[in-house]
Amino acid sequence: MTKLSVTQFSGRDDAERYYLAQADSLAEKARSQFLTPGSGQAATYEAKYQEALSGGGPFLEAEAEALGVSVETVAASVIAAREKCRGKEVVIEKARAGAKQRVRRASTAADMHRIVKAFSEELSA
Repeated sequence: MTKLSVTQFSGRDDAERYYLAQADSLAEKARSQFLTPGSGQAATYEAKYQEALSGGGPFLEAEAEALGVSVETVAASVIAAREKCRGKEVVIEKARAGAKQRVRRASTAADMHRIVKAFSEELSA
């Protein structure tokens, strides 16, 4: 048997805030399938990427030492991983932005729910 849950809102603006947050949450969940979740980890990834572009730095040096490889090897790996993920992130961001725009234009909470459900299914495909 399917479980049905109902969310009540005090008004359209309340529903919009809820469904916009749902769209962001679904996008983050999709990104976490190929990125380690967490803002701290995201900051570390960005720092490593910037170091890789500039040829080195403390994050890359620490990882190179831990892995027993050169900083250049780690830098190349970081850049390759970033390029691989970037394409996926762009697809997710485009879908997220579109879903949020449709939520903002929706007239009812039921319409917003359908939009976010379709977005969730799009991310799962």
